[in-house]
Amino acid sequence: MTPAEHRQRLFKKSKPDINSEITEKDLGWMYIAAQKYGVEKTYEQFIESAIGHMHGYIVHIIHDEATLDGAKGVLPVGVFLSTYDSSWKIMPHVEWYPWASTRNKLRGTVAWLQKHRHSKKIGIIVFDTKHKSWFEGLTKYIPNLRISGVVRNGFANSDMFIFALRGRKKTFKQIKEMAEVQA
Repeated sequence: MTPAEHRQRLFKKSKPDINSEITEKDLGWMYIAAQKYGVEKTYEQFIESAIGHMHGYIVHIIHDEATLDGAKGVLPVGVFLSTYDSSWKIMPHVEWYPWASTRNKLRGTVAWLQKHRHSKKIGIIVFDTKHKSWFEGLTKYIPNLRISGVVRNGFANSDMFIFALRGRKKTFKQIKEMAEVQA
């Protein structure tokens, strides 16, 4: 199967919504998720803390079909926090809500990558060692998503893996040179 056929099968009934606008309702769902993870703050304290934490990040809320205590419907299932720099690089971090299934995580990640796949601002995705197998599995859904390089000890406790989102048109050396020129 081609990546397009894999995506079509994954998004057969619907596709997750990726929203960059955070609503009051989204903040309420964040608070519910935090309580399920054991955060003991009042709603006001949590919102102040969450907004402070999200400052400096590009935030995308992922809405998908989910089940929470038997209720079905479209709910927020995760939050992508990303940092861009001027060198064509994105460093994503995602917080999944407790009710997000593995399928929600896969669908949300593929939809997020699809959203950024054709962006001229992004060429590489940087992440640490523990996410390597997850991204390798996503190559089935996203064409030309390939490992471009590894920076040993790039993070404090792990290696930094670099995936090219634009495919093999450019070598790791060319991407690195572009990053230095744009910086």
